[in-house]
Order: sequence, then structure tokens, then C-alpha cells
Amino acid sequence: MASICLYFKVHQPYQLKRYTTGEIHKSHQYEDVESDAACINRLADFCFLPANKIILDAIKESDFLFKVTFSISGVILDLLEKYRPDVIASFQQLVRTGCIDILGETYHHSLSSLHSEKEFERQVFLHTVKIKTLFDIEPVIFRNTELI
Repeated sequence: MASICLYFKVHQPYQLKRYTTGEIHKSHQYEDVESDAACINRLADFCFLPANKIILDAIKESDFLFKVTFSISGVILDLLEKYRPDVIASFQQLVRTGCIDILGETYHHSLSSLHSEKEFERQVFLHTVKIKTLFDIEPVIFRNTELI
């Protein structure tokens, strides 16, 4: 029987607030936390939780032969920890099946490898620590941003 590898990229950047020229030198708060929460809640309810349930059901129905790979950025993990820890729990449940690989990547889903080797290494290290902390596994395969 042929094998295929399903790979899912899980990332959501921070939302930026509308920043007018009148705010230059007055405000250095660029992130729109209300938009972050709304976006994460929408993704959690209509994407992450339903998809993770489908994947978990497929794993069980296949007698644990169905396997999936995730590339989950540190940014989305931070946002999920802050706004939707239930989604983190659903990823943890998937990882516990033994049918999920989580790839290493840059923490911020950045292009740091094109700019600074030191920053690139820092972000890969931070991501590895985050994955180890949340899922008790260390990535053994690395995927650079946009498959560079």
C-alpha cells in the first residue's frame, strides 16, 4: 500500500492595530490584542478544534496507522496559550497518540535565516524549547519558513 505524508502548517501572526501618523513618537503599542483574541477564537472554533477532532478520529479508525506532521510556530502557540489553551490540549492529545510529528522551525515563522545566522539559531532554539515544554518531545526534522 502506498504511503503519503500529510503536513499541516499552523501559524497566525499577531494582528497589528491601525496606526496613524499622529501616533508616531506617541505610542509604541503596535499589536491589536482585541483582534488577536477574535482571530484566535474564530480559528479555534472553526478550524483547529474541528480539524484536530477529524485527525484524532482518523487515527483511531485506522488503528493508529494514520499519521500527520504539524509545523506549529511559536507565535501561534503563544496566542493559543493566552486565548485558547483548549486548542493546545487538543494538539497534546494528538501527540500522545504517537501518530503525530512536530517539525522544528523558527519561533516567529520568520525569514531570519536570510538575515542573521545568530538570530536564526536563537529562534530555532526557542522553538525547540517551546515544543519540548508543551508536548514533551524534541523535533528531529526541521522545516525552514516557506520551505526555504
